[in-house]
Amino acid sequence: EGADGAFHFAALWLLHCQEHPRDGFDMNVTGTFNVLDACRAAGVKRLVFSLSPSVCGDSLREPIDESHPFNNTTFYGVSKIVGEVMVHAFFHRDGLEYVGLRHFNVHGPRRDYKGAYVAAIMRILDSLDIGEAPKVHGDGKQAFDFVSVRDCARANVATMNADAVGRCHNVCTGRKTSIGELAEVLIGLTGQQVGVDYLPVEASLVRNRIGDPMAAIEDLSCPADTDLIQGLRKLVSWHTDHMRALQVN
Repeated sequence: EGADGAFHFAALWLLHCQEHPRDGFDMNVTGTFNVLDACRAAGVKRLVFSLSPSVCGDSLREPIDESHPFNNTTFYGVSKIVGEVMVHAFFHRDGLEYVGLRHFNVHGPRRDYKGAYVAAIMRILDSLDIGEAPKVHGDGKQAFDFVSVRDCARANVATMNADAVGRCHNVCTGRKTSIGELAEVLIGLTGQQVGVDYLPVEASLVRNRIGDPMAAIEDLSCPADTDLIQGLRKLVSWHTDHMRALQVN
């Protein structure tokens, strides 16, 4: 009651939904309906809704713009597709203004291990902490669009105040970084004298996902322009301090 706008970022993560699809449905679909219904009942004027490029699956074209067809094969992606079309239905039925944000592969301090793709950063840092070569499954050429959590936060706030309404926007850099390149950068930033340990390929949910940021730049006036190496340098610094604090405690 009394809120002019709301942010909805709650969701169960991809691998949990894959292993427990009913949990994913209850949280990501029913939970989203509850948020939308509560916004409608309370007269909330605007909703900023966190979506996911997972709805696009492995890209059919590059870069992925907002018109890319749904090519998802995961239960998490299913739940996010339902969220996209459900919030659009509330917009037309009840006038709840919204903008959906498809945050790509978010990196930054306090990153957890639950992300199916970005968790690779944390696992690489764990290996480097003990002087081991980071492990990469496959040839390391799987490529993603890594975006800073700071840029995501700025986009969230900008979206609440933007004129755009009733559509989804990518929050991404438009730049491609392979997992092999990512590992080499982190090795350099930590100063470890190791190589990359390439292992046999494992089943991969997505191999290629690079976003097109132009619609967000034009409609939200909020480019994701944090340099990846600078962002990773801050992550490495935070990770070092965090691990040191854990050892002290």
